[in-house]
Amino acid sequence: MGAAAWVSAEGLDLVLISQRTQAFHPEGMSKIGLDPTTRKIVIVKSTQHFHAGFAPIAKAVLYAAPPGTLQPTFESIPYTKLTRPYWPRVDDPFRA
Repeated sequence: MGAAAWVSAEGLDLVLISQRTQAFHPEGMSKIGLDPTTRKIVIVKSTQHFHAGFAPIAKAVLYAAPPGTLQPTFESIPYTKLTRPYWPRVDDPFRA
């Protein structure tokens, strides 16, 4: 993560880091004094790497699909060269 800082204002806590990386584990917060287990909601910017560390302390894991180049809904990506069936667009791409 590199150098990190925990900033807080109006009930919102942010962990700012100097290295471009994903949130892999709650220790990235707890090592700087912010205990994620005491928070009602924790939001991390990560594709899937966070799940092993954060799922055990979560009541639920929700995914967001903002616009951009990396979508968690692969079936919505408008591929222009891929012509064969692929999952998840079809349930079983090998059964043709």
